Amino acid sequence: MGAETGYYFLFISTIGVFYMFGMGYFLSKDYNYIPIEDKVDHADVCYWTGVIYLAVAISCIIYLKKFASKDHSFDYQTDLQGKSRIRIGPHLR
Repeated sequence: MGAETGYYFLFISTIGVFYMFGMGYFLSKDYNYIPIEDKVDHADVCYWTGVIYLAVAISCIIYLKKFASKDHSFDYQTDLQGKSRIRIGPHLR
């Protein structure tokens, strides 16, 4: 997964957080133009869904921080034990 995918999920989950908390707020205010019975229970479901979206957004932020800290270029790592074996030669210690 690349950085673009992380930004996409962060964007979608941020929209979901605002939408679900806003919907929960309007349901908890008991407006008459929303034709749903038991609005308080539906508002609780919206708040919990917003919390889930918030967890996804936080995990995307953590992923993007870790992704940005990595060096994505080719890195050749040497084997220090291999160098010592080459210097010693085929003899056992």
